[in-house]
Amino acid sequence: MQTLSHEHSGTEEYAFLSGLVALLRPESILEIGTSSGGGTLAFTSAMNGGRIVTVDIEDQRGQELLDYSGPADIRFIEGDSAELVRAMANSGEYFDLAFIDGGHHFDQVKADWEAVREVCSTILFHDALQFSGVSRVIEEIRHSADWDVSVLDYPPVRSVDSQGNTYLSNRVPGIAIATRKKKFIAPDLKGLPGSPTADRKTVLSRWEKSFEKFLAADYPEDLGRHDLEMTLHLLRDIKPEFICHIGHVGTAVSFLFHEYARKHQIPALFMDLGGFYEAKGARLPEFLAGILEVSEFNEEAIRKIWKTKYSGLLWIDPWNGQHFYNHNLPSLLADMPAPVLAVIRNFSPDHGQQQGIKAPDRSICTNPNAGSLCDWLNSYETMEARLARPELIFGDYLNAGHWIYLRRIQ
Repeated sequence: MQTLSHEHSGTEEYAFLSGLVALLRPESILEIGTSSGGGTLAFTSAMNGGRIVTVDIEDQRGQELLDYSGPADIRFIEGDSAELVRAMANSGEYFDLAFIDGGHHFDQVKADWEAVREVCSTILFHDALQFSGVSRVIEEIRHSADWDVSVLDYPPVRSVDSQGNTYLSNRVPGIAIATRKKKFIAPDLKGLPGSPTADRKTVLSRWEKSFEKFLAADYPEDLGRHDLEMTLHLLRDIKPEFICHIGHVGTAVSFLFHEYARKHQIPALFMDLGGFYEAKGARLPEFLAGILEVSEFNEEAIRKIWKTKYSGLLWIDPWNGQHFYNHNLPSLLADMPAPVLAVIRNFSPDHGQQQGIKAPDRSICTNPNAGSLCDWLNSYETMEARLARPELIFGDYLNAGHWIYLRRIQ
């Protein structure tokens, strides 16, 4: 195999770019440096439609790009890339992915970078290892507080000439990937319960003797001590006029709800979908069996109490029950009065936002059955959702959002 020094990209690079696009699934791409159009076509091979805006200082497009008639909308613009992209930024354009492969001198790359970062948050740089102008810009990005950058090194480029001879280039171009860091936005918890207050231990101590009786029954708490403190804080914060507990009936929280309802003389409904005791290999403590009136899920009973009580707590924690999460729960939540607060456990949303919470895909829900609720929550615009423990969300993405609070927007 011969070696040859050349500047055009090889099949390995095009395959990598195509694979990256398939992974990221962008709907819009900005390309700086069209040349003959090999990179543009590599992008289109992994796109099912979408749009590509590709820019070059002169029109050098090859026939294959000129003849392209696939599903992607390709727009070529001739001119200075930095100036053109600044104009796009001023007009409000934004792209899911950008690829910078224009001029390789430091000033040119930096001008492109400063313009492109205004219209995109995921940016690829070609020739990050081969040209010092590109690598200098990459090094500056490394010291940025707002961006992360990684450089990928792969073997030299292979190319095949018109006679079918394979050549190994002495180029090792490298591709850098710069991504904008997500800014921390503290969840807006106005009107919803927050973290336990400083006197939470005093509040909890009043319940210690009652819980001694529960723990003496040799039954797992289900909720940890901190979670029980959160629940007590929740009850004291919202002061419900009724409590409806769906799922995991017979755990420590069931006992807590019963005791709270008894002391404050409010109705308490306990509904179980089954499966919890079988999964845990446990049984309902005898003293709880004597004081809890447990029924199967009864949506009519819940709706009936809504007509007579102003505010309440809907505690949702069944492990089994895919039909419940697919059908019963969305129906119930859709009609839930605004003063009622719903708490869903074993849900694990991935991150909080100021205007709400983006539910995760079903693959990372703690409870696989709860995953069916994710798309519904994302699309239901009149439902306000918040993390139950926002102070932990950025320290533990999976478990910090173990609960979510839901309330209808009035």
